[in-house]
Amino acid sequence: MNSSTSCSFLPFRVMRNGLTPVMLLLMASIAVCAWAQNTGSSRSSEQDWQQLFALTTPPPAKQGDGKKTLAQAATDQTQKAQQSRQIASAAKTFYLAYPTDSRAGEAKKIEALAALNGVLDDDKAHEQAALAAGQGFRSDSAKLSADRFEVALAVERLHVSRRLGAKRFVNNSSELEVLAQKLHDEFGALPAADNFYIGVARYADMATSARMATAALKWPIISAEAKAEAQSILSRHALVGTVPSGTLTTADGAVVDLSKQAGRVTLIVAVPPRSPKALLMMAKIKKTLPPNTQVIYYTPTASAAELATLKSGAVVAGLFCVDPTGAPDSLAGYLKIRQLPYVFALNVAGKLAAFGPMDELSNVVAAAR
Repeated sequence: MNSSTSCSFLPFRVMRNGLTPVMLLLMASIAVCAWAQNTGSSRSSEQDWQQLFALTTPPPAKQGDGKKTLAQAATDQTQKAQQSRQIASAAKTFYLAYPTDSRAGEAKKIEALAALNGVLDDDKAHEQAALAAGQGFRSDSAKLSADRFEVALAVERLHVSRRLGAKRFVNNSSELEVLAQKLHDEFGALPAADNFYIGVARYADMATSARMATAALKWPIISAEAKAEAQSILSRHALVGTVPSGTLTTADGAVVDLSKQAGRVTLIVAVPPRSPKALLMMAKIKKTLPPNTQVIYYTPTASAAELATLKSGAVVAGLFCVDPTGAPDSLAGYLKIRQLPYVFALNVAGKLAAFGPMDELSNVVAAAR
């Protein structure tokens, strides 16, 4: 285990029937007591650290179709929250038992993150305690700045998700921009803060991404990675209004010349090769697409089988294309594609009109009309 240990930080919804939080807390406390009883003079800090590490290692994913009822999903989330509380308790036991151990500080970070990850909707006492622990770690200047930033991010995301609701917050560019700026103001020239800021810009809507990238390049100090990404974002914005170059190959071996797509709106939907679910997002704009719109599904290195799977999951018909990722003239390189899924739109003149994450799909299509 190292300083990169982290937990997710969105609050969990609580199921109102089935296993109750009290029952699950009892189960977790029994497990923690068993762990604590094994921690003593007969054991070493290394053994106890490895046992703590084992608690933080997620179990193998269960096989299945991935479909769950709301009650099942709520139960899973509650159980995960209780497991996080168990980790927090074990981490606290470790640093109290070995206060001079070099990993005691790491254990305190684990405690703070796991406690925040264990927040449940109907347990305000735990939520307040978790936020207090997180804020205490965040403000402790004796801790590593990168660790403090990680905990601060978890605290702030919990605050905002509580105010907006988790789902509304996850892809809310304006809220994420405010959060990224707040943390960057707090931590200054810290690579983790730089990269989080640019990560928000990378997946934001066009206006937000350009604004944030421009601001980042004005910082007196910026990490090389963040600077390169900010420049990449602005380079992609510079392509708007130009005719894209390059060719793609369809699943049938035909060649699509991107410079010859004038005469109709063309959507280029960049998707992961093993994620047909990403294509389902096209359903929300299927009925509002401009007449004769051409859709090109682009997945750089998909195999024939993967293309067939993607095609079977498409709710809007289109061409399924690949190209050699990493080649200097690849579409991924030309369009500065850094994450998937992502969508680009060419207008009837064949020029790039807009781009953005799939959550911006409707706006991207509207810009190409």
